[in-house]
Amino acid sequence: MLPGDRFPSGNGPKKPLTKKQLRELQKAYAHAEEVAEEVAELEADEKPDQEKEAEEVLKTQFL
Repeated sequence: MLPGDRFPSGNGPKKPLTKKQLRELQKAYAHAEEVAEEVAELEADEKPDQEKEAEEVLKTQFL
């Protein structure tokens, strides 16, 4: 952290983001969206299997 940087909890205004920092944030958000979509697809594919496993466990526990 540079001496001129300010903390959000401080009394002074925050230092504005640079163009490089903005680009990095945009890339990070884009990557996060891609990962979230992949996870949603994987969860949708695994859901029927998980439901079957849960039913089997319940059958063995409560019979």
